[in-house]
Amino acid sequence: MKHPLYNEEHEMRARELAERYGLVQTGSSDFHGFYGDSGAQLGSKNIGMAHFEELKKRKEQLERKKEQV
Repeated sequence: MKHPLYNEEHEMRARELAERYGLVQTGSSDFHGFYGDSGAQLGSKNIGMAHFEELKKRKEQLERKKEQV
């Protein structure tokens, strides 16, 4: 998981939990207003395209399951 206020240890722990529970990692440095004193810049954190593609894949799987019901 990526978040402007997370350090590498936080991100590593979040990755471990996501892997353990079969979750797709998310997060970024999009903008929801100013908060904290991190000084993080818009776009400075990014989950990457592989995680985005995994989210799309899971959405499609859920849609197929819904259609079968």
